[in-house]
Amino acid sequence: MVRNKMQLDAWVSLIRQVVREEWMPAEEAVEQAGEISDLMHQRMREHGLFRFRLPEEYGGHGCTCEEMALINIELSRCSVAFRTRLANNVGVAANVILNGGTAAQKARWLPPIASGQAIAAVAVTEPDFGSQATAMTTMARRDGEDWILDGHKAFISNGPIADVYVVLARTGEAGSGAKGISAFVVERGDAGFGQGAAYRSMGMHGAPFSHLHFEHCRIPADRLLGGVTGEGFRQTWQAFLFQRVQLSALSIGPAIRLVDEGLRWAMQRRQFDRAIADHQLIQAKLAQCQTEIQAARALVLETARRYDDGEEMVLEASASKYFATEMACKVADRVVQIFGARGYFADFSCAERLYRDVRGHRLAEGTSEIHQLTIAREMYKRASQAQEITQ
Repeated sequence: MVRNKMQLDAWVSLIRQVVREEWMPAEEAVEQAGEISDLMHQRMREHGLFRFRLPEEYGGHGCTCEEMALINIELSRCSVAFRTRLANNVGVAANVILNGGTAAQKARWLPPIASGQAIAAVAVTEPDFGSQATAMTTMARRDGEDWILDGHKAFISNGPIADVYVVLARTGEAGSGAKGISAFVVERGDAGFGQGAAYRSMGMHGAPFSHLHFEHCRIPADRLLGGVTGEGFRQTWQAFLFQRVQLSALSIGPAIRLVDEGLRWAMQRRQFDRAIADHQLIQAKLAQCQTEIQAARALVLETARRYDDGEEMVLEASASKYFATEMACKVADRVVQIFGARGYFADFSCAERLYRDVRGHRLAEGTSEIHQLTIAREMYKRASQAQEITQ
């Protein structure tokens, strides 16, 4: 749902300018340094890029799911490091606090998240339990006026650098599933809480991921999100549905950049006295890429509209995430092939870096295989409901 097209067009225009004039020229420096500089972060704050999702009462713009999808398509046309710095401030962590926090909790943490003064992160995944979030073993127990957390989290985006963490931990008995999980807010510097060093990774250089450690981590009772135990999984569910749509959109931007670069190269590169763009096999690769990008964009935006309208969209969110992330990897592979040897070496094109970056999208927010299972399960569910109605 786009509420104000003129305002959205202005935001998109600003993002295109920032991406083209500030982020693309800095891609290689960020790749080599493995981090975004404080100056770049400050520029993001000055442009208001952390503000898009949260409501105006907390200093944000209150963008809808569809508006965020359109914004994220633009944000992601360069190194993934830049949009990852923004990710949880306009994504899961901010949305969990917004959806599940008390008035006091939202007033405390959302304004600095919206301004970019505080970097947010969400901690669900554990070393031994990835997609099976309900099997988590990180524990939280009440001790007088405090909660004490013990356990470990893994593969946490912005883990080494965040200031505010939404942490899911088990407050119920082992085997209690989703009903035994609660959400807490942990801050950098809390006693007993530590962030591991950033992982070395295949791609996404400059977008830090790490372990988190909770060793008798004592936090005040008012850090329990919503003030109620057993609600953590429910509080995060809607936020993860939203984020699946957004990760789908974030897979479209790199694909568009890759095709633009591949097309430009194919039109200038000559083999056997003709541009390689004149060869039908090259044309077929470009046509496949363009068609799949347009299909992904249509699917993602339709799913975002359903989210905004409050409709059932579990199947559609998984279908969007599955299709768009797989599409981005296929496009990256084809474009590297179009570049030939120049696509394999970082010295000659951005294709090599984007090829590595988009591979992670098929793992984040649930693997492709998990989403295939979700799609099938929802198909069976809807078929059974339809049969009940007709009987």
